[in-house]
Amino acid sequence: MVKNGRSPLHLLLLLLLALAVLVAAVIVIAPNMPRLRDFDQTFYPAARYTLAGENPYTAEYIETDQGAPPDFFSPAWLLPILLPFGLLPQEIARTVWVLFLVAVTSVALLQMQAWGFKGLRPLLLILLPWALITLLFGQVTPLVLLGTIWALNLVYGGGERAEHRVARRNHRGSQREEEDKSKRNLRKSAKSLIFPGGLQTAQLVLAFLLIGIK
Repeated sequence: MVKNGRSPLHLLLLLLLALAVLVAAVIVIAPNMPRLRDFDQTFYPAARYTLAGENPYTAEYIETDQGAPPDFFSPAWLLPILLPFGLLPQEIARTVWVLFLVAVTSVALLQMQAWGFKGLRPLLLILLPWALITLLFGQVTPLVLLGTIWALNLVYGGGERAEHRVARRNHRGSQREEEDKSKRNLRKSAKSLIFPGGLQTAQLVLAFLLIGIK
C-alpha cells in the first residue's frame, strides 16, 4: 500500500541510507573528536565496569582533568542508557554520545512547541553557552531537560492547550475540527478504558526518572 507516493520499501531504503551516512560520519569524525571530560573519565568507564560485572560506584577512576572528580555518582537508572555506549570503542562511543545528546536536546526543545514556540526557533537555544558547555563536556543535562519539559506537558497539558489555540485560530467553526475532536475524544475514551490513567502515570514516572539523573 502506497501513501503520499512513498512505499514502505522506499522509506526503508531512505532510513538505511541515512543510517549509512551517519555511520560514515561517525567513523570520519571520531578520530578528531576532542575528549569529553565527563563522558571520558566517568560515564564511559562506568559503563565498561558494569559490563565487566564490577560495581561502578566502588571502582577506581582515573582523574584525567584536574579538579574534576571522576567518580560515578549518578543514580543507577542512568546505567541502562550508558551501557550501549560501553560496547563501542571509546573514540566511536564519544562521537555517538555527542550525537545522542544533540538528538535528545532537539526532541526536548521541539516539545516546547506545545507552549507556542513554533518552527526551528527553540533549536537555536542549543547555541547558548551553557548548552554548548553541556555538549563539550558530554554531560547528561539534555536528559534532565527532556524529562522536565515532558513532565510539564503531562501535568499541565501543554499539548492540549496548543491544539486548542491552533484549532480556535485556524479551524474555528469548521466541520473538520468537530470531527477531529470527536475522534480524539473516542481515542481518549478507549485509552481510559484500557489504561485508566496508567499510561500517563508511567510516562510521568519516566519523566521524573530523567529529571533525577543529575
